[in-house]
Order: sequence, then C-alpha cells, then structure tokens
Amino acid sequence: TLQPQDPTKPVVAERSPNPDLMKEFYEIYRLEEGEVIKLIKPPFVLGRQEYLNTKQKVTSSAGLNAGGDFKIVFDWDGKLKLRAGFTGASRLNKVPALILGIPDYDFKLPKELDVRLPEGDWIVRNVSPIDEQLKALEEIIYAEPHRSIRFEKRTAERNTIVVTGRYTFTPLSEEFPDRLCVFADERTHLHDGEVDSLAELLRRVAHGIHVPIDDRTEPTEIAKIRYIYDYVLVSPVADTSIDTEKDLPILLDNLARQTGLQFKVERQPAEIWFVTEQDNGN
Repeated sequence: TLQPQDPTKPVVAERSPNPDLMKEFYEIYRLEEGEVIKLIKPPFVLGRQEYLNTKQKVTSSAGLNAGGDFKIVFDWDGKLKLRAGFTGASRLNKVPALILGIPDYDFKLPKELDVRLPEGDWIVRNVSPIDEQLKALEEIIYAEPHRSIRFEKRTAERNTIVVTGRYTFTPLSEEFPDRLCVFADERTHLHDGEVDSLAELLRRVAHGIHVPIDDRTEPTEIAKIRYIYDYVLVSPVADTSIDTEKDLPILLDNLARQTGLQFKVERQPAEIWFVTEQDNGN
C-alpha cells in the first residue's frame, strides 16, 4: 500500500559530489605558476562530471548530453571559474572568440592556416596580457598539430561601423513592442537577450556580426535594453557570417530606425593580429 508522501521533503535526495573525485579534478584543472593556457584532452577524469553536475548553466545547455564533443572553457585567476561550454570542431578560427575572448575581426587568418586543434577543455589565465596568451597558444599548436603558427600585430585598414547620435527607442513593429530587433529580413532562430548599457549592446552586435563598431554615441542613462536577435545572423560562434552586401545594410537600417542612431560603414586603420606560419626549413 502506497503511503502519503510528506510534501515538505524532496522526492529524490540530492547527491553530494564525491570529494575524492573533486579533489582529483581540481588538481588537474589548475594552472601552475607561469602557465598561461592549458588544454586538457579526453578521456576526462570522473571529477569533471561531478563538477558539471553542480553547475546549472552547463546542465541546462545540453552540454551533459553532448558526450565527448562537449568542451568547456575555464578562466583561472588563482582559482577555477567556469566561463562557457561549446560543441563542434576545435579549429583555430574559433579560438580567438571562444577561448581567448577576442573578436575574430581582430585577426587575419588565411584559410590554409585554419588548423584543427585537439578536442578538449581549455583553461586560460584571464588576467594575462593577450600577447602572452597568443604565445602560449603558439606552443600548443606546435606541440599538437606540429605547425609553426605565429601571431604578429600589424596596422591595417578594415571596414568599421561608426555609430553616432543619442539613443531613443522606437519599436520596429507591434510584434516586438518592448524589444530591440537585431535581425535583417529573414528570421531563422530568434533568441532573447538583455544588456545594461548601449555600449554593451553595440559590443555584442559587433562581436556577433564580426564587424567592429566605433561607438561615438552621446552619453545616456539606460537601465536595461531588451533585444531579440537571429542566432544564425548575429552570433560570435555561428558557422555562418553576415552577408556584408545584402544583410548588413538591412540590419543597420533596422537598428537606426529603432534607436535614433546613425550607422555608417567606414574604412579605418586598426591593430590586427596576422596569423602566419614560420618556415623551419624542412
């Protein structure tokens, strides 16, 4: 006979992480003195799963169901901090944005040097200078795919979106009365977002469309900006990029109509990391 259950008690008892497995995990997932980046390849220690089970934002992102294809990026500043999880091929063109947090428009990467890197988790000393991080990445690339890749900063001109004016929100349509629409004509996979400032919104748009933005807008106090965006069109990790001839003018026109700002594409000089391969004479 089934007995009535006490509603104040959990139906399933919460499982505590295994301390021995967690200890092993933290011993491996740490940076030693002088280490800037570490790549940890599978098979992963069991403590990794114990760690992920305690992180709701990872378990809710389908990461735990992705098997060995699911990789994690951690920051290290004396202790381990989970930044994000991702799936897909680990190629060099994804490393600047996903691993180092650098927009890919700050890199010039020839297709023939888009080397494939080993699958695995990444730990980055996030307080270290970018040039030190790239030097450490060069060493990883040389040790794994055995390629002598080099990163060299040079000044070059590139297309830049210059934004001026003062932000004033006007809905694009009755369908989205309280959200800024960040998409062109086609809407494939719409997602919601929210930022605390116009500067942060422009930074995310630039990172998403892979085109830098020069923010020259007038100061304004904004509590929150809610927006909706097309993941395929505006995503730093999507395999597709915006069509600068077809989609970009429509996107910028939509943003101008909603924000009261002016968007203009100009050629500007910038410091860019050029990716080359050193000739070892072999």
